[in-house]
Amino acid sequence: EEREKAEEIEREKKEKIKSEKERKKAEEDLLKMDEAEKKKSKDNKDKGKGKKK
Repeated sequence: EEREKAEEIEREKKEKIKSEKERKKAEEDLLKMDEAEKKKSKDNKDKGKGKKK
C-alpha cells in the first residue's frame, strides 16, 4: 500500500517535471517566433523605406 503510494507520487513528480519542461520549451519557441516576426516586419519596413527614395 505504502509503496504504491510512493510510486504514484514519483510518477506524478515526473509528469509534472515533464510538463514543466514542455511548457518552458513552448514558451521559448513562442519567443523565438515572436523575435523572428519582429525581425521580419523590421526588414519589410526597411525595404519599404528603400522604395520611397
